[in-house]
Amino acid sequence: MERFKRLENDSKHFIDTVKMIAYHTEADIIPNKIVTIRIHHMANQSENITLKYLNDELNGTETLFPKTNMKMRCKLVS
Repeated sequence: MERFKRLENDSKHFIDTVKMIAYHTEADIIPNKIVTIRIHHMANQSENITLKYLNDELNGTETLFPKTNMKMRCKLVS
């Protein structure tokens, strides 16, 4: 039972992190079939370092925007 409680807490933390990132996000659709997701810098440097790592990992997956053939690219902007 403790394992599931820990998973619940981890899942909530992950979802809260995604919400925080989404609050700082804008998306641009570029004519060459790329959706650029621009994420604005966070409040502190450690969050920006984490975001850069997440962006690099997500960009490496070459994920397609849902229901399209457009690639998604994440980019940290000022």
